[in-house]
Amino acid sequence: MAPKQSKFRIVALFALLAACTALSIGVLTIAWSFDYFGWHSRIKWLLHASAYKTKVMSEPVGQDRFLRHLEWDSWGFPGAGDTVLYLVLDPKDQLLDASDTGRPGKYPGIPCEVVRVRRLEKNWYTVRFYTEQDWNNCISL
Repeated sequence: MAPKQSKFRIVALFALLAACTALSIGVLTIAWSFDYFGWHSRIKWLLHASAYKTKVMSEPVGQDRFLRHLEWDSWGFPGAGDTVLYLVLDPKDQLLDASDTGRPGKYPGIPCEVVRVRRLEKNWYTVRFYTEQDWNNCISL
């Protein structure tokens, strides 16, 4: 009797471990895809910072009061809308407080209220807009 119970426990433990592993991989994949913890952006920045800095610096300085930027990432579902994340150069580091608090708000140099500002390094930030908003199309909330 004891060997059958032992085999059952091993199989049950293996099944539980496999289910937990699959669930963990699923959660991490979703978090990565939506840049929930900022891991995706940080690794992308670590690997490609110089290329992105060159691209942003080559953007013309507009007469408007907005910061230089480019689309960094986006995601969405059909019918639900797209969410856009921008890479922003802030030479005066005015977005530092916004990145420290992590609160949504309207910040200097950005045309819309945004969900989140994260600092990558001095003067460089990612700015996540609300779903269905982008740099040129703000929706009153």
